[in-house]
Amino acid sequence: VMLAPCGKAKYGPGMFHKGDAVSVFSRSLGIWIRDGIVMQRQRRPTTLESGLHLPAGSVKVLYDESTSVKWIQPAAFDSEIRKADFLLGDRVSVFCRGKGLWIADGVIVEVLSEPTVVEGGLQMSAGAVKVVYDSKSSAKWVGPDNLEGEIRPVRGW
Repeated sequence: VMLAPCGKAKYGPGMFHKGDAVSVFSRSLGIWIRDGIVMQRQRRPTTLESGLHLPAGSVKVLYDESTSVKWIQPAAFDSEIRKADFLLGDRVSVFCRGKGLWIADGVIVEVLSEPTVVEGGLQMSAGAVKVVYDSKSSAKWVGPDNLEGEIRPVRGW
């Protein structure tokens, strides 16, 4: 299955922000869960009532159909959290520049596994996605470096 990664491979303390769509690694299940969202980010080091020490940049994520919540510290970012990725058939919201708003009826219809010249002679990198939206009246290609600002997952909750 081809994934379209969003963002860079290595993540630092300021990489994730409240509202970001993310994939979260579940240690108990041993799998990546793709429906996460960052609920909170610690700007300063703190200690929770439970005694858990959180360095600055730690994030609280909600995931697994809103049934799980956990804090992830920056030292664990590379192994436990990553920016959202997209698969063929995923429902997404698409930013429509012409209308200046997000349209929530998008669907990923193609994910490139290698660099390709697409319709209109446009050169797209591996990981680029084609999305149809606006009641299937519009379509556009989004390169892997622009995914975060152009499309975001539609969550079931």
